[in-house]
Amino acid sequence: MLRCTQAWTVVAVALLGFAPALRAAPAKDALKEQGLTKAGTAYVVTEEADVLAGMKTLRDEKKAVDTDNRTRMGYEAKLAADRKFLKDSKKEAQGLEERLAVVRDANTHNRMVARLNLLIVKAGEAIDEQKELADKISKVGSDSQTKFVDDLMSLSEKADAATEKYEKLADDPDVKSALAKATPHLPLGPTPEFTAAIAELKKWREKVETEAIPLLEQGGVHLVDVRVNNESVPMILDPGSSTILLPGDVAEKLKMVPGPQDPTVQMRIADGSIVEGRQMMIKSVRVGRFTIENVACVVLQTNLKEAPALLGNSFLSHFVVKLDQKAGKLHLTEVESGDKEKKISVIDAKPSAAGDPVEKKTSSK
Repeated sequence: MLRCTQAWTVVAVALLGFAPALRAAPAKDALKEQGLTKAGTAYVVTEEADVLAGMKTLRDEKKAVDTDNRTRMGYEAKLAADRKFLKDSKKEAQGLEERLAVVRDANTHNRMVARLNLLIVKAGEAIDEQKELADKISKVGSDSQTKFVDDLMSLSEKADAATEKYEKLADDPDVKSALAKATPHLPLGPTPEFTAAIAELKKWREKVETEAIPLLEQGGVHLVDVRVNNESVPMILDPGSSTILLPGDVAEKLKMVPGPQDPTVQMRIADGSIVEGRQMMIKSVRVGRFTIENVACVVLQTNLKEAPALLGNSFLSHFVVKLDQKAGKLHLTEVESGDKEKKISVIDAKPSAAGDPVEKKTSSK
């Protein structure tokens, strides 16, 4: 019996000897395990820093988008002014010609002739400028706006993940206990900067609208139903074309008859041949629920069998454009800029040589 008592005494002493060692074992660091670090006046997740860094880049990209949209709007305003001038100058020239037929005073006659010659010169300059402006409008803004939209979607996913992580950590009992014992005593994030970034991302995302538009495939090409001046015109989707292309017979049905004020350009069509066309403006072009007004196009000669209607960049450049060939869908994404509601673009398809201007010519006056 004595030996048994002694044995239990030895065990008890041994356990007591290990007690200090057990008490000295480091406590579980819940904050470190969850990747929480001190940042300013809060403990934050590592993902917050990534989101805030991404926001700096995204804000710069948004500024570039707004700058490009202002540039586009400036070109469009000049183009509209040129067209108004041509319309007004044509009316004035007709009036001068009628008066010249009856005027008898030499000084009056000479002044009228001088004015008529000036109108002709200015009209020629406006016609040339129209061609340049239409080309600039089709090219401006694609790269910057595409990058902004893609990065906005990517950063939004990261921000959503970080927000969800904060919500889970706020309900974690180990994290709550660790925060209560931490020195200095700081709350769990997010920081005010992150909260502001989330609000900014939400605002931008609300201005992005996307629609999937069904396509019809015929002979290996994709056709989309386009409403031109509220008339249905099936067009081949061709991001490689700098402008909308309308065959002459289609334009006639739309009552779009080129006049001397419309610049002459040369275009390469699908069969590789080069044909002449007239640059005009379409009052409205609608695809799905998106409508663009005053869209540049080229009206080709009539009876050209190898010249289909093309939906090109004078419309598509207002959007982010993505083609899902497997689903047979055209995805158009509209982004509202900081200055005015505008459309942005990216061309996610192989460019085509058809529809590209190969030479510019001055229109006959």
